Amino acid sequence: MTTLYLLTYLLTLLVPENSDVSAESEIAHIISWSESNKLKINLAKCKELVFERPNLKHEISPCTLPNVVRVNSVKLLDVYLDHTLCFHEHVEQIARNCNQRFYLLQQLRKQGLSDECLKILFHAIVLSKISYALSAWGGYINIDNVGCLNNVLRKAKRYGFTDSLLTFSQLLEQSNEHYYSHVLCALSFFTHCLLHVLEKNNSQLHYVFAS
Repeated sequence: MTTLYLLTYLLTLLVPENSDVSAESEIAHIISWSESNKLKINLAKCKELVFERPNLKHEISPCTLPNVVRVNSVKLLDVYLDHTLCFHEHVEQIARNCNQRFYLLQQLRKQGLSDECLKILFHAIVLSKISYALSAWGGYINIDNVGCLNNVLRKAKRYGFTDSLLTFSQLLEQSNEHYYSHVLCALSFFTHCLLHVLEKNNSQLHYVFAS
């Protein structure tokens, strides 16, 4: 299924491939609504991203939208989305940033910063970079990207910025557990349709949210 994803600071538009309403008419309607409400959409900042199946033999791309640039990847909430949802560019960006921050930590060590402080900084500026929104993209990356992130974590252990050798699978599992606990907390505050499922089979609900 091919979808159009239009991004601005004010607008997120998702149009399926098979739809009675075209993306052009949707955009025209939104622009008209914005003008009637004294708002202005800057199309120069809009990006069009077409999601498609990888290795598609007979690709038929939809027509480009007027005054909107079509891209293969886009940054949304500090996560790089690409047209195949493999998050390869996002992993490359993480590895690049982590290596730069390793250099910063090494320079701070040369300036006399203690190992305990370096470990705290590692969790603050390196591990947090890998863990950010991990539940959203961690399950989509391939083996090569997993190996790239594991190399970053092994380098952290070799430099002495962490006591234990962390792996990407461990971070992903911890992230899913953290997300699951937030879901349970949200469900406990109000009557929700999933509460009866939670009471009957807690482990099954955990599997649904962790997968």
